[in-house]
Amino acid sequence: MSDQEAFTKTTNLVFVVLLKISLSTHKESQKFVVSTLFFLLSFGLLISKVQAQIVPDNTLPVNSQVTPSGNLRTIDGGTRAGNNLFHSFQEFSVPNGIEAYFNNAIDVRNIFSRVTGRSISDIDGLIRANGTANLFLLNPNGIIFGPNARLNIGGSFLGSTANSIKFGDGLEFSATNPQATALLSINVPIGLQYGKNPGEIRIKGNGQNLSGGATEKFNNKLNPLEVETGKSLTFVGGNVIVEGGILQAPGGRVELGGLAGEGTVGINADGSLSFPKDIQKPVTLADVTINNKAGINVLADGSGSITINANRLDISGNSLLTAGIRKSSESVVITPGNITFNSAQGITITSSRVENNVNLDVQETDSALSGKSGDIKITTGFLYLREGAELDASTYGQGDAGTVIISATDTISFDGVDSGAFSRVQTGAIGDAGGIEISTKSLSLTNGARLSTSTFGEGNAGLVIVKAEDAISLDNSNIFNTVAKGGVGNGGKIEISGRSLSLKNGSQIQTLIRSEEPDPNRQRSAGNIVIQVSKDVSFSGFSTTDPAGNKGLFPSSVFSTVEKGAIGNAGNISISARSIWLNENTSITAETQAGQGGSITLKAANLLVMRKGEITTTANEAGGGGNITINTDGLVAINNSDITANARFDPGGVININARSGSLGIQPLTREELVARLGREVSTENIPSATRVLPSNDVTAISANPLLQGTVTFNTVVFQVIPLNQQLALPPLVPQACGSKIADGSEFIITGRGGLPINPIESIADEATWIDLRVATEPSTKSAGRTEAQSKVSPSSTPSEIIEAQGWKINSQGEVVLVADTSTAKPQNPNFFLPQECQQQ
Repeated sequence: MSDQEAFTKTTNLVFVVLLKISLSTHKESQKFVVSTLFFLLSFGLLISKVQAQIVPDNTLPVNSQVTPSGNLRTIDGGTRAGNNLFHSFQEFSVPNGIEAYFNNAIDVRNIFSRVTGRSISDIDGLIRANGTANLFLLNPNGIIFGPNARLNIGGSFLGSTANSIKFGDGLEFSATNPQATALLSINVPIGLQYGKNPGEIRIKGNGQNLSGGATEKFNNKLNPLEVETGKSLTFVGGNVIVEGGILQAPGGRVELGGLAGEGTVGINADGSLSFPKDIQKPVTLADVTINNKAGINVLADGSGSITINANRLDISGNSLLTAGIRKSSESVVITPGNITFNSAQGITITSSRVENNVNLDVQETDSALSGKSGDIKITTGFLYLREGAELDASTYGQGDAGTVIISATDTISFDGVDSGAFSRVQTGAIGDAGGIEISTKSLSLTNGARLSTSTFGEGNAGLVIVKAEDAISLDNSNIFNTVAKGGVGNGGKIEISGRSLSLKNGSQIQTLIRSEEPDPNRQRSAGNIVIQVSKDVSFSGFSTTDPAGNKGLFPSSVFSTVEKGAIGNAGNISISARSIWLNENTSITAETQAGQGGSITLKAANLLVMRKGEITTTANEAGGGGNITINTDGLVAINNSDITANARFDPGGVININARSGSLGIQPLTREELVARLGREVSTENIPSATRVLPSNDVTAISANPLLQGTVTFNTVVFQVIPLNQQLALPPLVPQACGSKIADGSEFIITGRGGLPINPIESIADEATWIDLRVATEPSTKSAGRTEAQSKVSPSSTPSEIIEAQGWKINSQGEVVLVADTSTAKPQNPNFFLPQECQQQ
């Protein structure tokens, strides 16, 4: 006799006894007895429902049979078609402590089970099957997996709230129309057909506590919902919610997603899913939520993958998604698995970690065993990372890191300390860093966010590529591509393109070598930096703490350097923009402590403005200064702004400055002029900061060795800023004529080699030009080339066009600055520059 039968007989006996008692007692006793009977009846129905959670229906040619025995529910029967076995249930739930055992034949490849009733499937016990059969559970009403749910099957598992499973021969196994056909397919499934309102799938659990990431599969104490190595764990809603649930498929695949309405999700030959992409008949995807320390783990030999397709994806609450090569792997696959997110609307990741890493142990002796991390690929509308959320495709062991690839049609925003994307060689690891590739409408990094492809171990730093249609903004955040202390290798490259680039409050873009090179015969180099924007590049502000927590003054900067103690060449920096603004101690630097300084190339179509800014390729130890090339329409420098390509022991660099319409406030200095202004000789000790101690704005390419000077070519017209408090003594010149009111005009002729200078208080006529025909005298030199006794300054060239000043403004030093842009200028009376007698006409 079964438990259900025994309970039913006992309940019936008690009911009869109480009923007889109630008929022979007074009213008060009858009320008590009736209440007791109602309670027993309700409790009996509840127990009956719990005990009968797996209820077959009668819709198949050979119906399913369920045999209870203690905590075991054995499922026999079902209709077989080829290697496929079909089961159909009115209800299918497995309470905690109950085992549902599919007693299938060993040669069955796929078990298809459907729920035709209206109840949700609540799975909080064990589901078991024989052999290596894959198990499909279909319930359009919804499926809930509790914290005690477990799988013990040899194949893959797919849970779905679709209406039916489609096969290649046109047949369907439908949960909403079970009597549609008695023919069942022998083919493999090709799709899931959805109705209008699919139910949700909810996976509950107690969460994991690995805040620093995982190097092995999750411990069984976490009670993971798990399949065998190399198999798939797939959940396709409606909405899919993982609330502290633990999903595990070592070396296999975990796939989440769903549809919010009618449509078909394809099932590929390898078991992966294909979501509809028909532009003419768009189908809305469902949402996926992962929170409360949820964990998804496919770590094994590197073949594991995680794929999520959603309308919106939300990962939060210290959740962890991890793929890659586990620490104790004994073999590595050549093709690693990826983590892939596809979101129609957007993705938000908060206080959580997504990682695809190499954790393989580094052997003490040389070993052929070496792996490669897979990639993290994200395609979305927007992407927000908050509160330390990380995308990490690094190597912590022996093997190369992967690449983080992000494509967003809208905004990408990383906010908070350590929020960001990483592909690094970590301390003690051997291998090369991967890369970070970002394509978006706009990118924002704020409050300590980072992009980094650095190396802390043995290997080269990676590549960072950022492409934005609109603005790229860094606010107290960084893009790093460095060889850190303890690292061995070369710096990587950073490429940035967009509409504009803004670095604020100590933000830095850097490629550098910080560690010592153990092999003195090996020549390393910091990576190059290439920035191309259609509008402005601006630098402003500083921070008092760097990402490592060090205290100091850290201005916004772009630099490629080799720091003290390291040996190598600085990388090259190239910036192309409409205008470039360097403010408040900010800098562009390609310098080295021991090696060749890098080259800096700046192209500013309109203006290069330096306000206490610095552009330098100085070589501070052994090695020559790098080269600096500047092409702009106008160059403005104030408040001790310097351009230097100096060297301590070797030759200074080469500086070429071409400012077509003129430069304001900055002039080149020869070594002799610098010595005269300093009042002391230039030495190896003070040459790195020689021009910084002067209050002027200077251009120098000098060496501490008088015989090893660099070269400065300064092609521009130099304008000087005249303070307001300085009185001008102007000679009486021929006054500007008033516009004639009669047809006959006056005539004035002047001859002479120098021409007539225009009165500085009168307006400039379009055709007025002052050409100095006198022969220029160059200073004599004792030797030629880069070993001249002094820097060579070329004579000023005549600009092809002079832009008429439209107004003026007063800067912070009380000086008048002429400007062509009237949006910031003081309004003028159009007759202001005319003689008084003309104004009265």
